[in-house]
Amino acid sequence: MRTIRSIDARFIWEHSIPVPFSGCYIWSLSSSNRGYGQLKVNRRMRLAHRVSWEVANGPIPKGMYILHRCDTPCCVNPSHLFLGTPRDNMQDAIIKKRSFNTRKKQCKHGHPFNQKNTYWYRGQRHCIQCRRRLIIEWRSRIR
Repeated sequence: MRTIRSIDARFIWEHSIPVPFSGCYIWSLSSSNRGYGQLKVNRRMRLAHRVSWEVANGPIPKGMYILHRCDTPCCVNPSHLFLGTPRDNMQDAIIKKRSFNTRKKQCKHGHPFNQKNTYWYRGQRHCIQCRRRLIIEWRSRIR
């Protein structure tokens, strides 16, 4: 049985394929349905890029994500990985035009997503006008 301590950099490099000119190391073992490399550690499937980060840099702080500079989900090169919060992850997706919801210009009730009418919660945009309406409805029900 492998543990993070027993996995060394050689294991990561032996099971990854270097891509010329990009610097990416593509994970060659199994991958998830979203394209991320994965491996079994302590009877649990772990994402290969997270394991690669832990081997190179130590434990990942609680609540932090490992983001890809290269935008290649199966890349395990530690120099292409960096720590980020869930918000950093969303901002990265927005900048790189990967997020479907960032293309939306208004909420489902037609209110615009602009600076005055938008707030972020758990990495997602929400409409302030809709939130106010929900609070008013909720208060009227409890009276």
